Amino acid sequence: MSNPKSDIVQMNINTSHYVPTTGRYRLNLGQTVNFSHCKMSLVSSNVYNSTYNIRESYGNNKIGIKWINNTIYQFTIEDGTYSLSDLNAYLESKMYENDLYVVITATSKPNYFIKIQENPVLYGCHFIISYVPNSSEATTLGYTKPVGASWNFPSTSVTPQLLLMSSGMQKLLGFDELIYPPYPIQNDNYEIVSPVSPQLSPVFNYMVCCNLLNNKLGMVGSNQLFFQIPVKNGIGEMIEFNPNFKLDLPCTGQHDFIELWLTDELFQKLEYRDKDISVCFVLEFLQN
Repeated sequence: MSNPKSDIVQMNINTSHYVPTTGRYRLNLGQTVNFSHCKMSLVSSNVYNSTYNIRESYGNNKIGIKWINNTIYQFTIEDGTYSLSDLNAYLESKMYENDLYVVITATSKPNYFIKIQENPVLYGCHFIISYVPNSSEATTLGYTKPVGASWNFPSTSVTPQLLLMSSGMQKLLGFDELIYPPYPIQNDNYEIVSPVSPQLSPVFNYMVCCNLLNNKLGMVGSNQLFFQIPVKNGIGEMIEFNPNFKLDLPCTGQHDFIELWLTDELFQKLEYRDKDISVCFVLEFLQN
């Protein structure tokens, strides 16, 4: 039996088709087309990795410190993409602004008592929280308070506390409590590695959906999945996806436009900064 004849059309949807009001990419066809006997297959796609890992909408943009005098400082992190070293640098900048450090007399450099760093061996986030010495020990160590500091060296050496402020920040860093250490520790330092891996990449795949598709076996949201793009490039880098196989997806219905949109792997709205995109695909219309 001979294969049925078909008409093949190659098309491209790109940045010029972006509709800000919907957050989708729409290619108007100028006429209503019956897609009931049509198959759709991806040729290539290009999109930038521009998904922030800290956003107000994620509920993970607040962190704080409970200082040795019981004063609580809360900081709101600007939306962006942060590594653990970036977060540590941010926290140090806030400690510097609020005089939550000591000056090493010999070098005139600041010394901070809270550190956030990566633990690659244990694949976790590592908190190192050192105690603030009492006045006698501070003198021995050559520590002085910064000019304008409103706190005094404690009578007994004690640690400050790091406040994660929300479940979103806990998830980001891999911790399950809101405050570390759970109570101020006297005369000793405190260290802990996150019990689970930090989730610094909130999105692992960009899911590209299309209005021409209707997978009857798919869950709500996934039933219009066209293809997925693994997010394996760094922030700001272009992700090129060129499948090495031909996936003929059956289209359905009659449409006067073709629309693509991006979601995360849970098929929730994807928040991404760079709207530049190019998707090349083939439509194969089977002849009766």
